[in-house]
Amino acid sequence: MTVNCAAIPLELAESELFGYERGAFTGARTEGHPGKFEMAHQGTIFLDEINSMPLPIQAKILRVVETKRVTRINGKREIPVDFRIIAASNRVLADEVAAGTFRKDLFYRLNVLPLRVPALREMSEDIPALLDAFFQACAVEHGVCRKRVSPEALRRLVTYDWPGNVRELKNCAEYLCFTVEKDEIAEHDLPPEILARRIDAPEPPAAPEEPRNLGSLERKFLIETMGGFHGNAVEAAKTLGISRSTLYRKLKKYGITS
Repeated sequence: MTVNCAAIPLELAESELFGYERGAFTGARTEGHPGKFEMAHQGTIFLDEINSMPLPIQAKILRVVETKRVTRINGKREIPVDFRIIAASNRVLADEVAAGTFRKDLFYRLNVLPLRVPALREMSEDIPALLDAFFQACAVEHGVCRKRVSPEALRRLVTYDWPGNVRELKNCAEYLCFTVEKDEIAEHDLPPEILARRIDAPEPPAAPEEPRNLGSLERKFLIETMGGFHGNAVEAAKTLGISRSTLYRKLKKYGITS
């Protein structure tokens, strides 16, 4: 049993989830009506976007989850229910708890086996395969040619941040299927919101500064050598194959202190 919590009008949320008895409100069915929790008996109920539920409804959901009993609106008895519950949120529920918009006790009751689904921008390597699947489905359903994406267009699509996640990508694929007559989708065919995003090319790493002349090279080499021997001129001179006096003279020439 799937329940889109965001799509239920607030005034109907209680009757949709918990059901009602005859005469509960104007327009109610004469025989009453079971709620979603009753209909999910001995099965699974999926509460999608549960964060959109108001706090009073959250309290009632908590009671049903804890007691496995539901009371219909205008009902006189508790109805036992046995179900598995799965809940999803399009926001971080821990943040909603901190903001006071989601009950802490319901959060801990539901947070038994959390599963985080990454945003599409975190799985950009999947975008080519998803696009291909959406193009294939669109071609079969609407009888259009199966599209392919040029390298330039694909670069745009992969670097776009997709705030609407996979739904936005699917809508984009359908838009391209219907608006592009060619088999290959070019960069200029993409939706305006994608073309409006500037692609920042990575800056090339700075090249190491080259010594401007032989003297600069010798000075740099002496500094590195003396540093390697922690200023020990005797060991440095042995390594360089020169006398200590010659080394001291060069150090003085280039203003290097040992």
